[in-house]
Amino acid sequence: MLKIYGGCSKEIIKKANEKLSDFIDFQYDLLISGNDSLEEKKEVLSLFFPELIVEEKTEKCLQTMKELYFWVNDSYMHTLTPIHEYALYQILEQIKDLIEDEEDNPYEIQEYQPRREDEENIGFTIEDTNTLDFYYSNCFLDHDFLDVAKYTNNLEENGPELLEMLGFDIVQYQDLIPTDIIECNKQLKRLLDKGTNEDSKGLFNLSKAEFFKHINKLASLFQHAVINHSLYKLLWNDDGTPRNEDSAQRLFLNNIYTYCDTYEIDVSKEPNIGRGPVDFKLSHGALKVLVEVKLASNSAFWHGLEVQTVQYMTSESVKYAIFLVIVYEEVEFEKIKEIENKIKKLNSEYSIEIVAHIIDATKNKPSASKLPNEESIVNSDKIGEF
Repeated sequence: MLKIYGGCSKEIIKKANEKLSDFIDFQYDLLISGNDSLEEKKEVLSLFFPELIVEEKTEKCLQTMKELYFWVNDSYMHTLTPIHEYALYQILEQIKDLIEDEEDNPYEIQEYQPRREDEENIGFTIEDTNTLDFYYSNCFLDHDFLDVAKYTNNLEENGPELLEMLGFDIVQYQDLIPTDIIECNKQLKRLLDKGTNEDSKGLFNLSKAEFFKHINKLASLFQHAVINHSLYKLLWNDDGTPRNEDSAQRLFLNNIYTYCDTYEIDVSKEPNIGRGPVDFKLSHGALKVLVEVKLASNSAFWHGLEVQTVQYMTSESVKYAIFLVIVYEEVEFEKIKEIENKIKKLNSEYSIEIVAHIIDATKNKPSASKLPNEESIVNSDKIGEF
């Protein structure tokens, strides 16, 4: 089976993989049917991979399609690499084209199914597996695999610092980079060579900078899901009232477990530290970060930042913390507008590093296509600032 994100139940994951099997089986049959020549196979592969990658790495592309076919049909839980993600995304694009031609849609699937008002606040259901939007949203942690060329060009122009700030590990994407680009780009070649050498030390022996980038990315991915994948609906009750702080904490926890497990980051929920509990402690070996989730509407909001969080950090001798702020109403943005100045003062006074991430959970959001790129992930520029 392929890993499905979004906190889906085992039943939904199984059903989703059955549907994915239908999608992939047909495409795989195109590759193995008849006595097609290698050139004919390349032509089919070009539907799912960049043409230059097909030309240079034909066997890798064939192997990727074969693995998708077998993985989706077995009982093990498989995690996709970027080249698998790219191929699966293009398969979904092929299905999308079929859906648009209503007379040639053999999969009984829709692109998107609007929910009734009484269904707005529930999680994913079996019925959602009959919509293509479900697979775009839950088969991938992000869509960085579509922007490898952009990141590679930025590396050549600006050096590795920008990629480090964005938390983009280009070594993981080398299967999608043409050979001549690797050979000509000295900085890229150096990073790939370094990544190969470090494999022998352990896949997830994270440095301090890498660990902190991953922690910040967790918060940014959660913010992205709240805004662009309608996760904010799970933060509201059926009667239109906002859920409490504990519910927000549990939703965040549910969304980070898979990512943390992938990168061998340990998650501790509300450990007793010093004078009281902190929401989460994330650790990787000796590296630790505290995460505090607070509702902007909480009457003790500033006390939570200026007193509790600082006390937690002092008691545990932890230098770094994430302060996650859940905003339910527009008026609350005015209340917290001084947060950056207050954090800057605390960081200076106590020699600590707190980074705030503002999670916009307000209702009635515009569609993702209408959101400005700069605002789609709040505080994404904070990644890597620890």
